[in-house]
Amino acid sequence: MHLEILALRHQLSVISRSRRPQLQLTPADRMLWTGPSRAWRSWRSALVIVKPETVISWHWRGFRLYWTWKSRRRTGRPGVPLEVRAPIRRRHPRPPSQSWRTFLANHAS
Repeated sequence: MHLEILALRHQLSVISRSRRPQLQLTPADRMLWTGPSRAWRSWRSALVIVKPETVISWHWRGFRLYWTWKSRRRTGRPGVPLEVRAPIRRRHPRPPSQSWRTFLANHAS
């Protein structure tokens, strides 16, 4: 009962906030509906502003985005921590880089 009251109040706030022919739903509004749709069996009866199929599609889209992010390719070599880099740099400092003029003078011949 409390979930139904919360859902109806949320829908009223969305309608009063939009004041347009088309509702302006934010990502937080979508999250509010995709969460309870799994735990609350009669959520479809309290839904007035969008179709239940829309909420299910939001849920599937979020599911796809999560697994796309989770299974992304992590290419490249992993970073080396600063604790490892600092002693190496102290033993082998980088030589000063030469300017283009010096480079050209050394390699012109």
